[in-house]
Amino acid sequence: MKKGFIVMALLVVFAVVALPLAYMEINEEKEKIYITEEVVSGNPSAAEGVTLTLDTIIDEHMFWNTSYTVGRGEDATSDFDFDANGFRYERKLIEDINMGTITNFGTSASGNGSNSAVDIYDMHLSKIIGAVADMCPAGEKITEIVNFADYYDSYPISCYVRNDELDVYLNDYDNEAFTELFRIDAYENFRLEVDIEKNEDGGVIHVDCREMDGYGCGYYTAEAYDFGEKGCYYAFECSDENGEVAKLNQNSGIFYMPYEDENRRKTIDVKGVEKVCELPEGMLPGKMFLVEEDNALYMLVADKKEYRLLVYELDGIIPVMTQDISIMEAEGMHFSDMTLEDGGILIKWNDRSFVFVSLLEDEARVWCSDVFAKDTQYALCDFGREHRCMFDGERLVLAVTEDVGKLMTVLTVYSEDGMEYCGTYTHSGTEHELLDYTTRLYVRDQS
Repeated sequence: MKKGFIVMALLVVFAVVALPLAYMEINEEKEKIYITEEVVSGNPSAAEGVTLTLDTIIDEHMFWNTSYTVGRGEDATSDFDFDANGFRYERKLIEDINMGTITNFGTSASGNGSNSAVDIYDMHLSKIIGAVADMCPAGEKITEIVNFADYYDSYPISCYVRNDELDVYLNDYDNEAFTELFRIDAYENFRLEVDIEKNEDGGVIHVDCREMDGYGCGYYTAEAYDFGEKGCYYAFECSDENGEVAKLNQNSGIFYMPYEDENRRKTIDVKGVEKVCELPEGMLPGKMFLVEEDNALYMLVADKKEYRLLVYELDGIIPVMTQDISIMEAEGMHFSDMTLEDGGILIKWNDRSFVFVSLLEDEARVWCSDVFAKDTQYALCDFGREHRCMFDGERLVLAVTEDVGKLMTVLTVYSEDGMEYCGTYTHSGTEHELLDYTTRLYVRDQS
């Protein structure tokens, strides 16, 4: 027992001593961090003046800020720091609106007797469960198959809103106001199977409800949103299983949700929510950006044929469409993400293709359409997960970091005609196999 304790104590002492020793060794070598450039295709002069900055945390305790400017003929510069308590990147703030029906109608509840019977009228399917409970004699268990539309004209709506940065919240499930506002007619053949069990006193002690037929409620929610200082915009439509607009008499469109202050935080003013704009017929919303300083709203929409970018000018809170830009044919394409960048909007698909829309001129226009690192061995890198973008009106720079046993940045440069350059830049501080590291990449123009 004592021997085991001594061994454990020695291990703890070694761990405490090893970190400072590792710091001393690495601190002596910190100025020797270098970036290795490899030209994959094209001319690196296309990337001249582009500076890559990597904030890298290695084994949680060591931090490097490393910068390298392409085409300068200069070595990388590095600042090093050590913290025995460990470094952490700030967590990403959550911005989310999830507004849709309760599409999972499976529910279950149990009680142990008359003093803890299930309150069926506190459940979101209380009309259906209550009706089946009325059929069940005391001390028995029954199973009934019911048609949802026989009890509800429309699907109940749940709303979830969260924005940590602006401190905006709403968490109000099965909200009657939203159910009435969006009004999605119940699918006529949507059936549920309901089990009810009662004790000898007639109290409900078990409820089980599940969907039948495997088709669910008959539609999916397509939505897009963005937050402003005083309210948020929310675009809503119903989609069927074929990716087309479902016809359920829904009240779809673009809605404005104003905030109200409540206990030092902002919540959605449910009574103030209003529809401010219709959606183009047959189009499903994909993603939205609100740019209040430009009084503009941008939204990607799609149907079975094509993706389009809609540009709106805000008249008060009312979006007025000023442009409808064709982006790409939809057949065989699967949308990945859309990001708002300095000078434009980057739209990505799952096959690593992208479209960049310039916002630097009087009107938005498609500036470049290509595939990331096309026709190179790096065309399969994870461009859809995270990227860095720089645009100056004459060139578009896209970069991603790749973990290939060491930290490598894949840098690409595009003109309006397509890719002009692709190169890789490898960080020497991550070449040790036993080190764990995380990094953040920044790209800027130093030309």
